[in-house]
Amino acid sequence: MLVDAQALRVALPNLSVKRPFRTAPLIHILHGVDFAIRRGEAVGIVGESGSGKTTLGRALLRLVEPTGGTVRFDGRDITHAPEAALRSLRARMTMIFQNPLSALNPRRTVAASVAAPLVAHGGTGDMRKKVLRALDRAGLRKEFAGRYPHQLSGGQRQRVGIARAIVTEPDFILADEIVSGLDVSTQAQILDLLRELRRDMGLALALITHDLSVVRVLCERVVVMHQGRIVEEGDCAALFAAPQHPYTRRLLAAIPLPELDETWLDADTEDAA
Repeated sequence: MLVDAQALRVALPNLSVKRPFRTAPLIHILHGVDFAIRRGEAVGIVGESGSGKTTLGRALLRLVEPTGGTVRFDGRDITHAPEAALRSLRARMTMIFQNPLSALNPRRTVAASVAAPLVAHGGTGDMRKKVLRALDRAGLRKEFAGRYPHQLSGGQRQRVGIARAIVTEPDFILADEIVSGLDVSTQAQILDLLRELRRDMGLALALITHDLSVVRVLCERVVVMHQGRIVEEGDCAALFAAPQHPYTRRLLAAIPLPELDETWLDADTEDAA
C-alpha cells in the first residue's frame, strides 16, 4: 500500500513477533506484517481466535515487543524506544479494553479512573474540568464522577473506559472487542459515540473485533488476519461485497451478516446506556 508518509498516523512495515511457547522456544505470532493507518481513518482488524489480530493491535501501541520490522508513529521510529521515551507518546496512543469491569479499579471512583492517565502523564491545569469534559463527551453526566464501577451498567462502564481513553486528547485509539457482551441497543449507542468522537476529535482508530457487522458500520478499511499474516485488506464495502481470498470468503460465510438497520446512526445517544 503506497501512501504518503505524512498521511500516516501509525505504520508497521514488515513487522514480526515471536514468543516462547510450551512446546517450542519461540513461535511466530506475526510474520512480516505490513500495516498502516492514515490520520483520521478507522480500520477493522478481523480474524479467528489465534489469528494474530490482538498481537498486531498491541504492537501498534508498543505493548508487545517486535522481533523484526518497524513500528512508526507520526513518522517516528519507536520500535526500540525505551519506556521513558514512550511515556510522552502514551497520551497520544490509547486503548479501550474489552472488559471495562476488569479494566477499572473497583476501589476507584469513575473520576479517579478517568483521571489516571492525566496523573500518569504529569497532567497540569484543572484535571477535574478535563475529567468532566471527557465524561460529557462519552455521554455520562457529571453525577457519574463519584460512582464506582459496580454501580454502573455494562454500557456505562464502557463509556467510562472511553472517557479514560480520550481524556488526554489522543490522536490514535485501539479498541479491542469493545461492544462484545453488550446488548444490541447498547452496542449501537457505543458505536454511534465512537463515530462522533472520530469526527469531532479527528481520531485514527484500530478496531479489533469478531463482529463483522460492526466493522461494516464503523470502518472505512478492513484487514483480515490468518495465522499471523494479513491475507487480505481493502475498502470495507468492496471487500465485503467481493472478498478475494478463500479464507476471507470462509470467514464471511461462517458469520451471519444480516442487512443492517442503520437508522440508529442518526439517533441521539442516551446518557445512561
